Amino acid sequence: MSLPHQPTSSSHLRRVAVATSLLLAVLSAVVAVAAPAAAAPIVIRPNGDVVRQWTGTPGSAWAAIDDPVVQPTAVPADYFIYGSAAGRTTEVTMSSAQLGGGTARGAVWFFANTGTTTRLRVEVITLGTVHATTTVAAGGGFAWRSLALPDVNQARLDDLRIRFTVLDGGNSNVRAAYLELTSLQPPPPPPFVQHIANLDFYEGNNLTQTLLCRVPVMLSDLASGRQVNFPAGQFGCDNDEARSVRVELLGYHPTFVMQIYNDSACVSPPDSAHILVPGRNANAEYPRYLSYDSFEVDGDGLTYRHHDGALDGKVSCLYFGYNARSEPADPERAVQAGVWKRAIEQWGVELNLIPPIPLPLSKKWSVDLFTTQGQAVRGEYKCYTDGVRTGGGPLPAVVTVKSFPYGECWVKSPADGYFTKRPVSG
Repeated sequence: MSLPHQPTSSSHLRRVAVATSLLLAVLSAVVAVAAPAAAAPIVIRPNGDVVRQWTGTPGSAWAAIDDPVVQPTAVPADYFIYGSAAGRTTEVTMSSAQLGGGTARGAVWFFANTGTTTRLRVEVITLGTVHATTTVAAGGGFAWRSLALPDVNQARLDDLRIRFTVLDGGNSNVRAAYLELTSLQPPPPPPFVQHIANLDFYEGNNLTQTLLCRVPVMLSDLASGRQVNFPAGQFGCDNDEARSVRVELLGYHPTFVMQIYNDSACVSPPDSAHILVPGRNANAEYPRYLSYDSFEVDGDGLTYRHHDGALDGKVSCLYFGYNARSEPADPERAVQAGVWKRAIEQWGVELNLIPPIPLPLSKKWSVDLFTTQGQAVRGEYKCYTDGVRTGGGPLPAVVTVKSFPYGECWVKSPADGYFTKRPVSG
């Protein structure tokens, strides 16, 4: 089994949950935000008639004003619609674009004129209501004019129409019109589910024999951590019986750590196993199962710490949360380069776990990592956005993480304590 962000060969896993006030202070002081390249605007043109009371070029009104041109280029008089009397209306439908579940804003542009006694009203209609409107004063020469389009979702964009109405006199021409979308906002990620996972412990290896117990993992348990004592029979778990576990992931959730001990107080030594349960991407299929067929085999996010006995069939305590419990040094393990710690954590929008950090959506921010003694951090790092690996490598290095919807970077280094961050220009 391959997990999306799995630290390997680590002595144990630890998630550093930084208080909101510290996050805000650090980010406002030292984080440099690099603006992404501006996306090209999306141009949407007319594609059908609702009503045509104006004259002008014969045929469909939409075909007369769908010229493949954008402002500020002037539009010739080859094709046009003409409002010759007060109160007459022409309304056209527009093609659409995919917003991916988000919203968009922009402007309706139209190339038109008005006679000396004629005003022109332009309206954007969607889902049966006027979404935006403007009126061109009398005596306006041929020119591009615009009408700001407030936020629209997919349903409003799919139903969008432009209506032209002659007011007062009877002399107005429209030669071209189009909609330009200049700002697209992605949809916010869904909130984390409250019931994150179920942990099913089995009597045999490879999820065989009796299902001993099911331990629910709740979102509210992760901040302070939750300990389950097997000798006390919590959740019906039998002491010294479990040899494997299946993790049932129930929805969108953050990364958390599981630690399994051959000690009723969750203290090591004796033996223990450490499992990093990866956060779930919002678009992933649910439910998903992660199986750990033995607590004594490294891999797939599991690290086994052997001291003076076996762990399979000797499980007495379970701990899970954001922060791994502290562990003594393990001289039997080959890797002694420190522990994995969450050094960077960035939320693009407000969820129900940590208040928002004021950085624009979909932007990246970069930092240099330094120890609390001011030394460059050495070791290695891995970064993820919404559970998908986005970067990693040796340290020291400039670490960049995309903030939307949820970015995180893990660091493994001999350095102890928290890491400070210094700004890096965009």
